[in-house]
Amino acid sequence: MTVTGGRTEAGVNLGVLAALVPEPTNPKDPKAMAVQVDGATIGHLGGTDARAYRTVVEKLAADGRAAYCNATIRGGWDRGGEDWGRFGVSLDLGPADHVLIEG
Repeated sequence: MTVTGGRTEAGVNLGVLAALVPEPTNPKDPKAMAVQVDGATIGHLGGTDARAYRTVVEKLAADGRAAYCNATIRGGWDRGGEDWGRFGVSLDLGPADHVLIEG
């Protein structure tokens, strides 16, 4: 994962600011919401959450603003052999109308 610099022996526990971005060209779901850090898509909101947040995110975008939430990236250790872990992302999301805004 480029955001973290890749796997390390200790892994990561990294706090980041994640952008919530509509992804209307997503072939699996035109109502998809991407989760981006530093411009890189690191995941997507699940269907129910994507729809709940989409309205407020689109309203902010129409005003030239972006929607963000705090997130934590964890995992990504590699101690050799089969002792390695995937990266995971936890989003700190409250109600859809409480997203952080910029602009």
